[in-house]
Amino acid sequence: MNPDALDSMFREDGDEDTIKLELTTHDALVILWGNGKVTIEVQDFEEDPNYH
Repeated sequence: MNPDALDSMFREDGDEDTIKLELTTHDALVILWGNGKVTIEVQDFEEDPNYH
């Protein structure tokens, strides 16, 4: 990932309803919101029937 590109997409005055990027790594779902907030949810993806 290019950190400069992410910086230009996500900023404090951004709109969290317009831009959202979801990443999965190991057992965590990381969500980057358009206003610069970050959400991290720890899940067991192997056991979750809703995970694709």
